[in-house]
Amino acid sequence: MKKSIFLLLVCGLIATGCSSSSPQFKRIDIVGERLDGQQEVINQVVDSATKAELEAKDAFPKTMPIYEISPREIKEADALQLARVLGMSGTVENWNGVSFLETDDAQLKWHTNEISFSQNGIRDLEITKSDEELIAETQKVFESLPIVRDEYECIGVVSQQTVYTIVDGEEVGMVVKKRIGFRRLIDGVRIVGGERIDIYVTEDGVSEIEIMLYEYTKNGEIPMLSLEEAFEKVKAPDAFALETEKTDFSGKAEKLTVERAKLLYVNQFSNGCTILQPVYNLIGTVENDTGTAEFSAKIIAIPEKYTYTE
Repeated sequence: MKKSIFLLLVCGLIATGCSSSSPQFKRIDIVGERLDGQQEVINQVVDSATKAELEAKDAFPKTMPIYEISPREIKEADALQLARVLGMSGTVENWNGVSFLETDDAQLKWHTNEISFSQNGIRDLEITKSDEELIAETQKVFESLPIVRDEYECIGVVSQQTVYTIVDGEEVGMVVKKRIGFRRLIDGVRIVGGERIDIYVTEDGVSEIEIMLYEYTKNGEIPMLSLEEAFEKVKAPDAFALETEKTDFSGKAEKLTVERAKLLYVNQFSNGCTILQPVYNLIGTVENDTGTAEFSAKIIAIPEKYTYTE
């Protein structure tokens, strides 16, 4: 009786496709570039003969808070405060629903919950600083941004731009830009997907900043898979990738070992998923007589009876 009352209460609070017996939410899709998952890789690496072992310990909650997602409106006062920190001043203009402020050296533009900054005249110079130095310098810039008011973590260099030139008849590449990512935490769990703060750095310093912000409203709880239940899906996960860049491993794995497990929240509001959804990231190794490689397998942690697909 108490369980039925709880589910009805949650249904009343969250109006997103709720059935008469339980709340339902649109299921996220984590196959593809969003979480660096490649579904086809799992078929190349694992089959029914692969032995799977779980070494990671289950220290995860049995239920998750329901956080409704809504875009955080970036107001003109927020943008102007950020502009001052970035050394910009001028008159705000609007065109086709986008607001922007321009100087000879830079541009700041914003719309709804997105705001971006870019420097003009950036030179393609080879970056000579180490990643550690770049991250330390970028962290100081991040901490100066007045628009940031929640808890974030730096996830390091997430991409880089390489320019190629011909030297003595050979193609030579040099890294001229790196993107350093900062991701929102809620309940100490990283949010991936829609929300992001990315800072691009060059040899001359910060060249671009891209920000997308959301609000999260806690509204009830929902059961989630245990680690053991997620592990049962490791041979047929929602996304799978080999993480080792250089390895002799090839062919089908004889053994798969899950050594670590993390919980992530995924924001796919722009895809119609209106709540944060938890995902297990199972990390470990696959091995056979050719060698070993590290993998990550991502498994949606909401039981399927609480989700629907379109």
